[in-house]
Amino acid sequence: WNTGGTPTTADNRTTEGAASTTNPFSSSITGLSKSTTYYVRAYATNTTGTTYGTEVSFTTTSVTAWQLSITKEGNGKGTVTSVPGGITCGLDCNELYGDATQVTLTAIPESGSRFTGWSGDTDCENGTMTMTSDINCTARFLKFPWSMFLPAMAK
Repeated sequence: WNTGGTPTTADNRTTEGAASTTNPFSSSITGLSKSTTYYVRAYATNTTGTTYGTEVSFTTTSVTAWQLSITKEGNGKGTVTSVPGGITCGLDCNELYGDATQVTLTAIPESGSRFTGWSGDTDCENGTMTMTSDINCTARFLKFPWSMFLPAMAK
């Protein structure tokens, strides 16, 4: 990929390994600048040379977006939602938010479960974070009531 058009392997590139009709590939590019047009095309190299796919272009936005990712752990069940919207973790546990967006997460335990807290990146601890980088948070749900061990009593 490049910003001038007709990218070649001499420009920025990724290497994804062998692909075929039964083994397709995907690739991600990072570190892009705001408000910039990029040109990309796939390529394949073998012993006879390099062949390029169709060139496509896109323009990045002027706002940086950061990904918020939610993981659920524990033996209980529940969902996590966000304000502003985008996360309904049960179904959608990842969302992109604009730079400096404040996001508040709410954990909703299912019947028979309890939400016991947040962990993950430092900004996750109280369920409210300001998106200035990608953030990974974990919601812990445990079954309730917890099984209790009572020792046998001798007479």
